Amino acid sequence: MASPRLPDKYFCVDVEALATGRGHGTSDRSPCSVVVMGKDKRVLLKRMIRVDKPIVSYLTPLTGVRPGDLTSAPSYEEVVREVKALLGRDAVLVGQSVKSDIEWMKLEQGKDYSSTVELGDLFKTYNQRCNNYWYFTLAHEANQLIREGFIKEQHCPETDCEATLRLFEAYYGQTRALEDAKKKLLARRPAASWAKNNNYKWEGGSKGLGREIAIQLAQQWHNSGIASDIVLLSRSVAGMEETRSLVFQSAPSVGLHIVKADMGSLDSLADVFSEAVKHASSGKHGHAMLVHNAGSTGDLSKPIAEHHDPKVVQDYMAANFTSTFTLTALFLSHFKSGNRTVLEINSLLHKKFMHSMSLYSVAKAARRAFMGSLAVENPDVRVVSYGPGACDTDMLRSIPSATYSSETKAAFESYTKTALTCPQSISKLMHILRENRFDNGSYVDYFDTA
Repeated sequence: MASPRLPDKYFCVDVEALATGRGHGTSDRSPCSVVVMGKDKRVLLKRMIRVDKPIVSYLTPLTGVRPGDLTSAPSYEEVVREVKALLGRDAVLVGQSVKSDIEWMKLEQGKDYSSTVELGDLFKTYNQRCNNYWYFTLAHEANQLIREGFIKEQHCPETDCEATLRLFEAYYGQTRALEDAKKKLLARRPAASWAKNNNYKWEGGSKGLGREIAIQLAQQWHNSGIASDIVLLSRSVAGMEETRSLVFQSAPSVGLHIVKADMGSLDSLADVFSEAVKHASSGKHGHAMLVHNAGSTGDLSKPIAEHHDPKVVQDYMAANFTSTFTLTALFLSHFKSGNRTVLEINSLLHKKFMHSMSLYSVAKAARRAFMGSLAVENPDVRVVSYGPGACDTDMLRSIPSATYSSETKAAFESYTKTALTCPQSISKLMHILRENRFDNGSYVDYFDTA
């Protein structure tokens, strides 16, 4: 029987996803297995999930799935129905990053579950030495608080679910025990993950510029002993959770927080910003930095003469320019003084023009004008646009098949063959920021500096 402090009906849902693309967003992942465990620690459902897209990598060390495992597996839609049938509107979902599992299984609050408990947030611990919050992996929590070796390197979703539920039952609503547990977690440095021990890199391609910026900034601040927090804004909670895990592996002293946001939804940006700055009080930090990396190419299938719908242009500019303007204004209103930096990822296409790239070039040019104006109006704020060069990203690889122009297609097919890696380009950006010699409000390209 559940304790009065625990809900009557709670579950752990563990979803694994393999790679169907070369990036790291949810568009490059497909669910390949799911385990549902109830409060009695009994597996209620264990299913492989058929993946109908071409598989780039099974990510076996992380998923436990190997070639051949999915041959006779049920479809994604079938498995989602099975999971939903087990839960119900009064179910409480417990997990280390339960939001990702909810997204993968298309669960709706109020229909498929009532509420969630995130163990990452439950056990987050304030580190006085680093002056910020630390998040721990499920393996560290289980091996320190249940028993050493409870979670081993070899992946086992049933073990993960059991650990999740046991930790929830032992510490949820137990204030004194939870405080003791946090001290224990903080006292011992987390063991390196399988990925870190084996210098693991995702098979098949780039990690994305935004993710690489977060990783390299976090590593720089961690190695310097600088107390810091990073807040990610994105539509993909699963992608941000993945980034948080990667940052934690190499920079565990850096707090990384996630806020779901749609840059094209302008009416919500003030609320998004308010949520973000809860993790970054202006009085706590000595240096505040805003990084604008969100962007898209727009519709490349037609020339300017065929863009007849003003709403398409308006929506594109909202997501790719107006959001940059608005978030920067909110940033300056909140962080009114002290060391502040606004960084924007741009492109040579703000001044070099190509067939089918009109929307992209217009937005980049507008952002450049905005950054120049920002520097003039705020000389005490460091302002810079960075051109990362042609990097091996999903966007670069998508352009040849999306453009109507044979000339643009040929150019980008050539770029993909000589593309920089994201770590290469962002490493140069880190050098530029450390040197801090750029003219305020200027555009600095990867190829401009030695």
